[in-house]
Amino acid sequence: MKIGRCTPVQKSHRVEARGSKGRETWVKVPLASTRRHAYRSMPNSPPESPTIQPVEAPPPWEDFPDNTYEQDQGSFEPLQLPKTMATFKIQSQNDYLRQWLPRQESYLHHLLDREAPPEDRRCIICQQDGVYKCQDCLGEPLYCTGCCRSQHRSNPFHWISQWNGQFFERSCLAHVGLIIYLGHDGKQCPAVTDRWDLFEEDEPEDLLEPEDLPFVSGPEFQPKENTMVIVDKSGVHRLEVRCCECPNAMSPDIQMFRHRFFPASFNRPKTVFTFRVLNDFLLDSLECGTSVMNYYSKLRRMTSSMFPHLVPDRYRELMRVARQWRQLKTMKWHGFGHRSDNPSTGELALFCPACPQPGINVLLDPSWKYTRSFVMDGNFKAEHLHPIKPFDEVWLSNGLGFMVGKDRYKMHLAEAADTVEKSSCNNHRAVNQANAARHKLESTGIGGVACARHGCFVPHSMVDFQKGERQMNMDYALCEASRHNMEGITRAVTFYDINCQYNKHFRVRDSCYVRYASNFIEGIGRIDGEIMETLWARLNLISPAARGMSSPHQKECLDYQMNDSNFCKMIRMKRTLCRKYKLARNGILESGKAFDRLDEAAPSHLKTEWLARERIAQSSRLNDPSAMDEYEINIKKAPSKKEIELRLLEEGNTRNAAPSCRSVATWISTGLAIEEAQIALLIEVRRIGRRSTETQRLDIARQRDRLQGQIDGFARSALTHLGEGFDADDEPEDLDVDILDDLDDDPADFTETSHTWTNSPELTVIPLPSNLGVDRCRRCMAEDLIPLEMSLREGQANDALHNLRIYLCNKAILFRTTVTSVQQAVSLHASIYTKTRKQMMKLEPGQDQLQKYKPLLREQLKISTAVGDPNARGQRNESLAWFWSVEVDLGGPDQSWNEEFYRVHWLRAKALRDRWREEMLLVTFEMDWTCKFFLWKTTIWGEHMQESLEKRLPGHGCYAGRQSHMYSLLAQDAQAAFQDLQNVLIEAGDE
Repeated sequence: MKIGRCTPVQKSHRVEARGSKGRETWVKVPLASTRRHAYRSMPNSPPESPTIQPVEAPPPWEDFPDNTYEQDQGSFEPLQLPKTMATFKIQSQNDYLRQWLPRQESYLHHLLDREAPPEDRRCIICQQDGVYKCQDCLGEPLYCTGCCRSQHRSNPFHWISQWNGQFFERSCLAHVGLIIYLGHDGKQCPAVTDRWDLFEEDEPEDLLEPEDLPFVSGPEFQPKENTMVIVDKSGVHRLEVRCCECPNAMSPDIQMFRHRFFPASFNRPKTVFTFRVLNDFLLDSLECGTSVMNYYSKLRRMTSSMFPHLVPDRYRELMRVARQWRQLKTMKWHGFGHRSDNPSTGELALFCPACPQPGINVLLDPSWKYTRSFVMDGNFKAEHLHPIKPFDEVWLSNGLGFMVGKDRYKMHLAEAADTVEKSSCNNHRAVNQANAARHKLESTGIGGVACARHGCFVPHSMVDFQKGERQMNMDYALCEASRHNMEGITRAVTFYDINCQYNKHFRVRDSCYVRYASNFIEGIGRIDGEIMETLWARLNLISPAARGMSSPHQKECLDYQMNDSNFCKMIRMKRTLCRKYKLARNGILESGKAFDRLDEAAPSHLKTEWLARERIAQSSRLNDPSAMDEYEINIKKAPSKKEIELRLLEEGNTRNAAPSCRSVATWISTGLAIEEAQIALLIEVRRIGRRSTETQRLDIARQRDRLQGQIDGFARSALTHLGEGFDADDEPEDLDVDILDDLDDDPADFTETSHTWTNSPELTVIPLPSNLGVDRCRRCMAEDLIPLEMSLREGQANDALHNLRIYLCNKAILFRTTVTSVQQAVSLHASIYTKTRKQMMKLEPGQDQLQKYKPLLREQLKISTAVGDPNARGQRNESLAWFWSVEVDLGGPDQSWNEEFYRVHWLRAKALRDRWREEMLLVTFEMDWTCKFFLWKTTIWGEHMQESLEKRLPGHGCYAGRQSHMYSLLAQDAQAAFQDLQNVLIEAGDE
């Protein structure tokens, strides 16, 4: 990819210290290796001719010169600076606070001193008696009445205070006779008449209760007649406004609008909102999630701190005018002030500049790089209540932004089959939430689609939920997303947190990780499948405020918030892609080294076989996701505890046993799970030791509380299964557990001291047959429970050994270094197995069981070269521990687990390396696509400017020129940054 550079800076220097420490000399050094770019600046003064000159579009970036930045090779100039600069220390904010504390009293004194006028109390303009102080003018100067009025003709929304002999009392500019004249350069219209009917409009007056009226008569509560309520970001003002009454004058509302006042009504308005307050509210809403009510409450308090309830209430007017202003700004940004047609579906929405868009930033050719990556998700915080008057709603932007049009969407929901979705996965909250009906809400949330690589919302692909996140909702969102600027793109990849359920039914209506994880999908690089969770954070800012809005208003707010999110992504795309480029470069190096280590040790004939199996899996992935199980360990393992419990339950149902007898297997299995939880908690308590934090102690206390509840419930049900001979009040000894550590690494990872006391639930012995003993079970007539527990204990031992083998292989092959989480897992499963075998010994096991389940020794937990390297010298003479061959069906312990684990880790390491290589290529293409997108926008706005000039619309032309210039700067900035980054990395690689 060839990227041009921007106009270079001719001379630039930096100052640095030269010499030994303590004897530095500050010198001026030319930036020989520092690249900086500057943009063509706009002229400081307008051209003499009123003709608007079109902004020249930047040349194609292939035409930028290839010469490097010009360097100034001047000599060094010694600069004698104080020695303190050589040892300058960056101070923290707390350092500044400590420096301010001694000055606090002085600051307070000067703050109070500002309350009094100067001794001479003179007007700064005419030196007459100054009685008014402006709080918003720099320095709070004093004015006489006439000068105060004349000086504020261009600043009519400053707040003033009047000197009453004792202090400055709050006043307003209306009391000095300030009148706002519209037209004639701020002077009174010569055609003005005595009749003034501007204020005869029926806008409702503010009704105040008698108890709300003040018993004072200050100027703040004496508005003059014929004043207009003007809401500005500085507060709510009452000023007299005079319109131009010349015969060819515009209507009053248009005159006000051209003077940056948005009228609340359109014939004879009495309330206007300044553009400043509307822009400020929209920005507050975007960044802080401020509601209209809270924002207007702030304005009322800014107007009157003592009596804010007496300030005119224009909350509803602000809410409605803000909608109109938001709509106007959106149409202006997207160029519909320069077009004769109306916006259609999704045209009032920005999209990602780095995604391939045919006809905009790419010319298609058959290639895997032209792939759209979509991430889908739902947000249940964006709830919406039923509207009060659904029949009386006005839609300003129905389906023009990100939220889908209501009519087609309702038609889809009416025609789509509404089936109750049952998930085969246990932890999919989204699927389970889909069946929840919430009758007080019109929508229980929203969901939609964003580009997975950059996190930009896709226009016209956001839907609302009626009963949770149903597939019929997300079907519509995905179909709409696949229509946006995808002409000719034939490949799309979707990421969804319930894809394993969603993909089952999408075309016609367990091992999820390798089947659906992005690491194993060719041609998509490195993608964060949860990137949409970060996007919801911005929408959640306004979700509480939008909850009770009308349906059109809520969707307009969501559209505006998503549009701003995409705009922020667009202007920061340069930084995002540079960061991704660096990550890709580092990822290629690190993943390449990891794969090379595995590849060098693998026999060539096995690698050939593994590559062939990988190609078959990738080619079959779309039609059969289970083909991707090639990336999983495929070893037939011994029956697990769940499998044995299921078999015992099925046998009980076959014999038509009593319900209490049928559930005994589940009861015993629950007891085994409680024992495992006790062991895990014991290890956790021992790991943190006595020097634990408050958060750790709280977490332990919560775990103990949950565990105690499980133990209490288990003990209560023991009476049902153990018979009347069992006494639940017996106090057996504390639980005896041998904690086996993985001593292949530092044993100091586990502390010797613990914070466990005698009555802790992790030490409680629960009433299982193995804890009661065989003799006591026989006395309780519960002898039939012994073989049941023995069978479940075998499954528990099989599970523990299987997990132990997995973590030991992970440590030997994948990690090769000390990983604390792996060590803890090894210790946990080794301890569970040791406890399980001890309990089995109490149940009088047979000779086969004794031979199969041997004691587990600490030295057997050490990593063996037979596991870590299938090609290591001397491996033939080194055998694995006994537990590597427990019911493994692949030809012996030294080959089955060793070869199978090595195959999986080799394939996964190769997949990771391949994805990073793809990421580097994709980021390089995306840099190109981003620059072309900006240049395309530059061209579009340049054409709008030319058309506006031909139609003699100078304002339209100016705005189009400004937009064209903005995108031109974005293009130049991105081009220079991408080229600079690649040059720096190339130079670093050469070194």
